[in-house]
Amino acid sequence: LGTARHAVFARAAAAAAVTHVAAAAGVHPATAASCCCSGASASVAELRQCRREAAKLGVPSERIIFSNVAEKDVHIPRSGLADVFLDTPTCNAHTTGCDVLWSGCPIVTLPLQSMASRVAASLCHAAGCPETVVRTTAEYEELAVALGRNPAQRARLRKKLQGQRLTCELFDTEKWVADFERVLWALWERHAQGLAPDNFGVDA
Repeated sequence: LGTARHAVFARAAAAAAVTHVAAAAGVHPATAASCCCSGASASVAELRQCRREAAKLGVPSERIIFSNVAEKDVHIPRSGLADVFLDTPTCNAHTTGCDVLWSGCPIVTLPLQSMASRVAASLCHAAGCPETVVRTTAEYEELAVALGRNPAQRARLRKKLQGQRLTCELFDTEKWVADFERVLWALWERHAQGLAPDNFGVDA
């Protein structure tokens, strides 16, 4: 599948996940379902298909919200309106994940084997919120349901994310640049010594 088309199906799966989790949490899905999608990346037919599939699961069409691309000063506060971000395991949130965590919204994510399926877990760890990274689909549903039922737990996670976003590794740009420079120097030194390419690490 092309990137845009793959994203649409991933978001449709996310909408289904929201509905399933909302039902398990005892929350009517009409109050919980929301799906974010760039209008530039999906056809009208694909958006309608998402709505039809959600309707089969009990989510009224008008409760599925497709939001368009927005400037950062709008996009990030908008991300913070969500209570919980349910990540899609096969292809995780990448830049969107950073934006969501900066806004204070916790991400529930299940890392798999590919790089694209493990990005959000890395983001959560670097943001100082590893407790929202799960190991199985059962744990994914259990945590999502627990957060859906427990406003106090969601509030604690939001306060934690917002309180440490200026000090956590994920948003410590100066440290990231310094570490990256050290990696580049180490690469150059290996090259200057005539060493073959290899895996290596640098102290954080």
